[in-house]
Amino acid sequence: MPPSWLRGGTIGRAPRRRGHNTPGVTSPHQLMRTWIVAILVAVGVPAVARGTEPSASDSWVFSATFGAGGAGGGYGSFLEKPLLLDLNASRGRAWRFGAGVQFGSLSMKSPYQDELEWGHFETYLLGGRVFRSGQSIRPYLQLRAGLARSHPRSELFITESINPGDIPTLTKAVNGFGITLQSGFELALSPGLALDVGGFWNAYRTEDYDLSPVGLGPVGDGTEWGLKAGLAWRPLAGTSASEQEHDAWGAPRSWGRASATLLGINYVVAMFTEYTRNREFTQISPRSFWENLERGFEQDDDTFKTNQLAHPWNGGVYFNSGRANGLDFWSSSSLALAGSFMWECCGETHPMSANDMVNTAVGGVTLGETLYRLSSLVLDNQATGASRVARETAAAFLNPTREGLRVFSSRAWRQGPNPESPYDKRPPDLGLRFMTGARAIGEGDSFSDSRETTGFLAVDLDFGSAWDNTRRRPFDRFDLASEWNFQDQLGRLQISGDLWSKASGSGGRPRHALALTQYYDYVDNEAYKYGGQSVGGTWFFRTNPASTTVLETRLDAYGVIIGAINADFELTRDLGQADLRRNEYGPGFGAGFGLRLLRSGRALLSARYRFNFIHASSSVFEAGEPGLESAADHSIHEGWLRLVVPVASGLGLGVDGTVFLRNSRYSSPLVEDSERWDPQLRVFLAWTGGGPRGDRRDQ
Repeated sequence: MPPSWLRGGTIGRAPRRRGHNTPGVTSPHQLMRTWIVAILVAVGVPAVARGTEPSASDSWVFSATFGAGGAGGGYGSFLEKPLLLDLNASRGRAWRFGAGVQFGSLSMKSPYQDELEWGHFETYLLGGRVFRSGQSIRPYLQLRAGLARSHPRSELFITESINPGDIPTLTKAVNGFGITLQSGFELALSPGLALDVGGFWNAYRTEDYDLSPVGLGPVGDGTEWGLKAGLAWRPLAGTSASEQEHDAWGAPRSWGRASATLLGINYVVAMFTEYTRNREFTQISPRSFWENLERGFEQDDDTFKTNQLAHPWNGGVYFNSGRANGLDFWSSSSLALAGSFMWECCGETHPMSANDMVNTAVGGVTLGETLYRLSSLVLDNQATGASRVARETAAAFLNPTREGLRVFSSRAWRQGPNPESPYDKRPPDLGLRFMTGARAIGEGDSFSDSRETTGFLAVDLDFGSAWDNTRRRPFDRFDLASEWNFQDQLGRLQISGDLWSKASGSGGRPRHALALTQYYDYVDNEAYKYGGQSVGGTWFFRTNPASTTVLETRLDAYGVIIGAINADFELTRDLGQADLRRNEYGPGFGAGFGLRLLRSGRALLSARYRFNFIHASSSVFEAGEPGLESAADHSIHEGWLRLVVPVASGLGLGVDGTVFLRNSRYSSPLVEDSERWDPQLRVFLAWTGGGPRGDRRDQ
């Protein structure tokens, strides 16, 4: 038996999430590399072949079924009641060929029935014959063969010693080969949707597994049988190639390929973490799915960078599974939500995280559409040679989902028309500014306690105009501010994009504009951190735009769906081994005001102030600490002033100052209220270019 401290570990409850990076990589940089590999693999599922473009006449079928039954063989001597989720994609009418994955699980027999389950994964190729393929009832026979893997979650099978309090990470997994025979029928519910019912028999052989912890000898073979039921979907049914819609860049509009891309990405990442990291949270199965749904949402405490940057980036990948397959903004937004929920529910065995869900889904929409627009800026369907290679490479860096599908569909090198509307590529009003120089951040009332002065590179972008846009779809106007600090890497990424807008004024030169705006905030430097997902309204105003000198202003008011701030507090007494939060999360509200003075289209003087309020109902102490509860109210102020002096065409010398003020009030007498003030000073060389009005970002 395990020692007493281990028996009180994760059996029957979720392990702590501290220190893991969803989806199972050790840093956001490793996460992005993993995603890129996953995308390049996953986009091959919906693509026909390299160098060919799928047409609407292709008979793609996507199937999802649940199954249950019995177990036999060596594994069946101590395991029973298999449950499985089967997902596959195939092509063909009378004959179908494709690939799929089966997530299975088996419970342990008495006296170990209360232990956590065993996972049984199979990744397979399939081939089959469909009889009466044109009829409403379509019998079929199918053969599958592929890789099999068995992996227990029970702590009885932990094979490596761990220290008390650590997360149990390693139970041995064994690999092998499996073969399945399945027979059933499809009952048509509509031209593209059918009920899929069948029986299956599965035999698999793995490396021998040592069952001495439960008093048995080694086993390495198993059989499973039972019934499956679910749905089969032909997304292109009833649509001819000439009728299929395409987006402005020529990508065919396909919910089927978008769904397959999303599922493929999540599967590849899940299996990458399972096969390479062997961590306890990767052993997913239908039983872990149901356990997560029963448990509901909690609040995790991963690193700030993981939750506020990596998760939105993940959501952007989900979002672009739709955009890259021809779907519009709102349709793709549903995929960001679906992908986020799918991972939280079924991508890992940890409890579902509410803050991860919002950051991935909502932040993924903002970041995903921004990356889609940025990749559109560099792409050119008419380019050839080295220019084409450079553009496609840059697009792959900005939006690997989109570029992966362009490569597999041959659009990456095939010449064709560019979008008719400039807002799908390069809007008439486009401002870009690069700034590089030195910056210093202080603590206290001055720079006397300044941290080390470091270099920085900042890129700001204004896409479209609040007043002059002739098209007003979501994110036809957005602004972006980013900063890479040579010491802390990405220190700032802030985006605000219009979901809806309307301008008003006389003479065709409006001075006022209203917008429904979506905001993404990520600020992470050595002095302070703040992040959030927000939605609200913006009022824009400018003086006479025909004048040489123009004053532009904006006023923002918004609700913070979820905000995040780093934990920064002092305890009134020593609490021993109490678990303390690294970050605090909660909803709130905010407001802001900005102005800039432009002369001949160049911003000379700019200023901005923003206020955010966050209420964290679970603050300081991790949930579950008995007798230790605290809520917190955080008031966050940030203001900056910038001056840029032109010295040559497009070049200028600039200086700006930023002040960050934070007031935190805690409900627990064990925590002292806090206040901090952090100034920042930057001196830089700026290059401005882009549209006819030059730099348009500095609000």
